[in-house]
Amino acid sequence: MPGYIMKVLEKYQHPLPVKPQHSPFKLAPYVSLRKNERQYGPSPDLSPTLDASNTTWIQQIVGSLLHYGRAIDHTILPALNNISASQAKPTITIKSQCHHLLDYCATYPDVVLCFQASDMVITIDSDAAYLVEPGAKIMLLVISNSTPIVHLTQMSMQLSSLNAKSFAMLLHPQLKLKLQVFFIMPNEPFLSIICSTK
Repeated sequence: MPGYIMKVLEKYQHPLPVKPQHSPFKLAPYVSLRKNERQYGPSPDLSPTLDASNTTWIQQIVGSLLHYGRAIDHTILPALNNISASQAKPTITIKSQCHHLLDYCATYPDVVLCFQASDMVITIDSDAAYLVEPGAKIMLLVISNSTPIVHLTQMSMQLSSLNAKSFAMLLHPQLKLKLQVFFIMPNEPFLSIICSTK
């Protein structure tokens, strides 16, 4: 989709960033925990709610970038997911996240996907975020010869870290069968299950 991002930036009158933006969303700074300390999710967003015109603007941006993210640039999907979860009643923080995402898209306007035949060996690794973000979900990462090729997010798990990771392991064989059909690989050896919980 050459030139699509530049049309989106022009449509929403978003200026090109002065400094290149290399991350589609702001990451929380890493804090090392001491013994007997707990990690908590981020506090709720208490910034003021936007008016109707800004709400429509955010919804239009999500709609404009969703197809592009699913088809071409998968790196913007986590940011779009976070923005779209609050697009019904967005706040000033969500608007700043939209500007951050548009800066990232302006930095990388013409993303290209290349597919090449290879002797791939599929490995599926999973992890579950628990108490990291409200409504955190299970993530499955499909790896081919040490290169991530598919990133899937499954349903939310609110029970516990162990239950979430166990449920992620149950999704492995189902996903492997779907990938074998998609990539036409009937002789692929059985998948090893990788989980970070002992």
